[in-house]
Amino acid sequence: MIGPGTGLGAAFISNNVVFPTEVGNTQFTFQQILADVGVTNVQQFKVLEDLLSGRGISRLYENFSGVLNSPEDVVRLCKDKDQNAIKAIDAFIDSLAIVISDMALTYMPGRGIFVAGGLMRTIYNFIDQERFINRFIGQRKSMHQDLLQQIPIGIITREMTCLHGNLAFLTSQLMKS
Repeated sequence: MIGPGTGLGAAFISNNVVFPTEVGNTQFTFQQILADVGVTNVQQFKVLEDLLSGRGISRLYENFSGVLNSPEDVVRLCKDKDQNAIKAIDAFIDSLAIVISDMALTYMPGRGIFVAGGLMRTIYNFIDQERFINRFIGQRKSMHQDLLQQIPIGIITREMTCLHGNLAFLTSQLMKS
């Protein structure tokens, strides 16, 4: 599970055990991702969550337009067909696909990858599925492309997923008693 928002959170779940990460504060392949999505002003991007978070959308917009706007304003501008906002949202989504791809090859999530959070619900309609999958699969070796094509990816659109997840877990534990 990965959730860009005020920062970038990710966890891996195996047999109902959650393994939290600090992936948002990593720098693996980070400079290459910035280059791949057209970021020229790299000084503002130190760790992954500087790119994959609400403030990342603001910084991407600033990179393309020279103007710093809130993530909400960038989304509104994208809806209004502002070309710099479209570039910023596309760069964010492309970056997310690349990072999820690396994480998928690292952890081999057989049951899939789930992307969560209000930010993702907000930009969900801007995701070009074909483009996302192309970035996710990327220019990998054919054996890795085959592996990635088998991994389902879902975006959780339900609000308050943490509350629902905690309630489901508690219920399952109470049923065991």
